[in-house]
Amino acid sequence: MRRSIAELELTYYLPCSARGRTIAYLGVSRTESGDFLSSEDVELLVTLSGYVGIAVDNAMLYQSLARKADEYERLKEYSENIVESINVGILAADLEDRVESWNSRLESSPASPAPAPSEGLCGAVASSLCDRLEARTGDFRRPQPLQVRRCGSAKPR
Repeated sequence: MRRSIAELELTYYLPCSARGRTIAYLGVSRTESGDFLSSEDVELLVTLSGYVGIAVDNAMLYQSLARKADEYERLKEYSENIVESINVGILAADLEDRVESWNSRLESSPASPAPAPSEGLCGAVASSLCDRLEARTGDFRRPQPLQVRRCGSAKPR
Protein backbone atom coordinates (compact mmCIF):
# COMPACT_ATOMS: atom_id res chain seq x y z
CA MET A 1 0.00 0.00 0.00
CA ARG A 2 2.76 2.46 0.92
CA ARG A 3 4.57 1.65 -2.31
CA SER A 4 1.41 2.37 -4.34
CA ILE A 5 0.99 5.73 -2.62
CA ALA A 6 4.65 6.59 -3.22
CA GLU A 7 4.29 5.74 -6.92
CA LEU A 8 1.46 8.26 -7.23
CA GLU A 9 3.83 11.11 -6.27
CA LEU A 10 1.19 12.99 -4.31
CA THR A 11 2.21 16.46 -3.23
CA TYR A 12 -0.77 17.61 -1.18
CA TYR A 13 -2.57 15.75 1.61
CA LEU A 14 -5.76 17.38 2.79
CA PRO A 15 -7.65 16.10 5.85
CA CYS A 16 -11.29 15.11 5.32
CA SER A 17 -12.97 15.88 8.64
CA ALA A 18 -16.44 15.62 10.08
CA ARG A 19 -17.69 16.26 13.60
CA GLY A 20 -14.26 17.38 14.77
CA ARG A 21 -12.30 14.31 13.69
CA THR A 22 -10.27 13.41 10.63
CA ILE A 23 -11.85 10.51 8.76
CA ALA A 24 -9.65 10.34 5.66
CA TYR A 25 -7.05 12.22 3.67
CA LEU A 26 -7.41 13.50 0.14
CA GLY A 27 -4.14 13.12 -1.76
CA VAL A 28 -3.49 15.36 -4.77
CA SER A 29 -0.44 15.66 -7.01
CA ARG A 30 0.84 18.55 -9.13
CA THR A 31 -0.76 19.71 -12.34
CA GLU A 32 -0.29 17.77 -15.58
CA SER A 33 2.55 20.10 -16.54
CA GLY A 34 4.26 19.47 -13.17
CA ASP A 35 3.47 22.86 -11.63
CA PHE A 36 2.34 23.29 -8.05
CA LEU A 37 -1.31 24.14 -7.46
CA SER A 38 -2.36 27.77 -7.05
CA SER A 39 -3.69 29.06 -3.74
CA GLU A 40 -7.19 29.16 -5.29
CA ASP A 41 -6.87 25.50 -6.29
CA VAL A 42 -5.75 24.54 -2.78
CA GLU A 43 -8.58 26.57 -1.26
CA LEU A 44 -11.08 24.75 -3.48
CA LEU A 45 -9.57 21.39 -2.50
CA VAL A 46 -9.80 22.28 1.20
CA THR A 47 -13.51 23.03 0.72
CA LEU A 48 -14.01 19.79 -1.21
CA SER A 49 -12.17 17.78 1.43
CA GLY A 50 -14.69 19.03 4.01
CA TYR A 51 -17.55 17.75 1.86
CA VAL A 52 -15.75 14.45 1.32
CA GLY A 53 -15.36 14.09 5.11
CA ILE A 54 -19.08 14.69 5.65
CA ALA A 55 -19.99 12.22 2.88
CA VAL A 56 -17.71 9.52 4.31
CA ASP A 57 -19.06 10.14 7.82
CA ASN A 58 -22.66 9.91 6.54
CA ALA A 59 -21.84 6.63 4.79
CA MET A 60 -20.35 5.22 8.01
CA LEU A 61 -23.40 6.38 10.01
CA TYR A 62 -25.74 4.80 7.47
CA GLN A 63 -23.79 1.55 7.61
CA SER A 64 -23.95 1.59 11.42
CA LEU A 65 -27.69 2.24 11.32
CA ALA A 66 -28.20 -0.64 8.88
CA ARG A 67 -26.23 -2.97 11.20
CA LYS A 68 -28.33 -1.88 14.19
CA ALA A 69 -31.57 -2.39 12.25
CA ASP A 70 -30.43 -5.91 11.31
CA GLU A 71 -29.51 -6.61 14.92
CA TYR A 72 -32.90 -5.32 16.09
CA GLU A 73 -34.69 -7.59 13.61
CA ARG A 74 -32.67 -10.61 14.78
CA LEU A 75 -33.41 -9.83 18.44
CA LYS A 76 -37.10 -9.30 17.69
CA GLU A 77 -37.29 -12.62 15.85
CA TYR A 78 -35.42 -14.34 18.69
CA SER A 79 -37.81 -12.86 21.25
CA GLU A 80 -40.84 -13.85 19.20
CA ASN A 81 -39.52 -17.40 18.92
CA ILE A 82 -39.14 -17.59 22.70
CA VAL A 83 -42.67 -16.27 23.30
CA GLU A 84 -44.07 -18.65 20.69
CA SER A 85 -42.37 -21.65 22.30
CA ILE A 86 -43.93 -21.02 25.72
CA ASN A 87 -46.76 -23.42 26.58
CA VAL A 88 -49.13 -20.78 27.95
CA GLY A 89 -51.05 -18.05 26.19
CA ILE A 90 -49.18 -14.73 26.23
CA LEU A 91 -50.52 -11.35 25.23
CA ALA A 92 -48.39 -8.19 25.12
CA ALA A 93 -49.95 -4.75 25.52
CA ASP A 94 -48.28 -1.35 25.41
CA LEU A 95 -48.50 1.31 28.12
CA GLU A 96 -51.64 2.74 26.58
CA ASP A 97 -53.52 -0.56 26.86
CA ARG A 98 -53.23 -1.46 23.14
CA VAL A 99 -52.60 -5.08 22.23
CA GLU A 100 -49.24 -5.37 20.48
CA SER A 101 -48.82 -9.11 19.97
CA TRP A 102 -49.77 -12.57 21.20
CA ASN A 103 -48.63 -16.14 20.72
CA SER A 104 -50.41 -19.03 18.99
CA ARG A 105 -51.13 -20.70 22.34
CA LEU A 106 -53.43 -17.77 23.19
CA GLU A 107 -55.15 -18.08 19.81
CA SER A 108 -55.88 -21.76 20.38
CA SER A 109 -57.26 -21.16 23.88
CA PRO A 110 -61.03 -21.73 24.03
CA ALA A 111 -61.35 -19.14 26.82
CA SER A 112 -59.86 -16.33 24.77
CA PRO A 113 -60.31 -15.82 21.02
CA ALA A 114 -57.53 -14.21 19.00
CA PRO A 115 -57.36 -10.51 19.90
CA ALA A 116 -57.62 -7.69 17.41
CA PRO A 117 -54.64 -5.34 17.62
CA SER A 118 -56.93 -2.30 17.80
CA GLU A 119 -58.86 -3.43 20.84
CA GLY A 120 -57.78 -2.66 24.37
CA LEU A 121 -56.47 -5.18 26.82
CA CYS A 122 -59.88 -5.89 28.44
CA GLY A 123 -61.42 -6.36 25.01
CA ALA A 124 -58.72 -8.88 24.10
CA VAL A 125 -58.78 -11.15 27.11
CA ALA A 126 -61.65 -13.17 28.50
CA SER A 127 -63.97 -11.04 30.62
CA SER A 128 -63.47 -13.36 33.60
CA LEU A 129 -59.70 -12.72 33.49
CA CYS A 130 -60.28 -9.00 33.13
CA ASP A 131 -62.60 -9.02 36.15
CA ARG A 132 -60.04 -10.99 38.20
CA LEU A 133 -57.24 -8.55 37.30
CA GLU A 134 -59.39 -5.57 38.23
CA ALA A 135 -60.39 -7.18 41.54
CA ARG A 136 -56.76 -7.90 42.37
CA THR A 137 -55.18 -4.58 41.33
CA GLY A 138 -58.01 -2.09 41.13
CA ASP A 139 -58.44 -0.54 37.69
CA PHE A 140 -55.41 -2.24 36.10
CA ARG A 141 -55.95 -0.52 32.76
CA ARG A 142 -54.73 2.83 34.08
CA PRO A 143 -51.19 3.28 35.36
CA GLN A 144 -51.15 3.66 39.12
CA PRO A 145 -49.90 7.09 40.29
CA LEU A 146 -46.67 6.89 42.24
CA GLN A 147 -46.13 8.32 45.69
CA VAL A 148 -42.48 9.24 46.15
CA ARG A 149 -41.00 8.61 49.57
CA ARG A 150 -38.10 10.58 51.04
CA CYS A 151 -35.65 7.73 50.62
CA GLY A 152 -36.05 7.88 46.84
CA SER A 153 -38.05 4.70 46.40
CA ALA A 154 -41.55 4.83 44.98
CA LYS A 155 -44.63 2.76 45.60
CA PRO A 156 -48.12 2.75 44.08
CA ARG A 157 -50.74 4.69 45.99
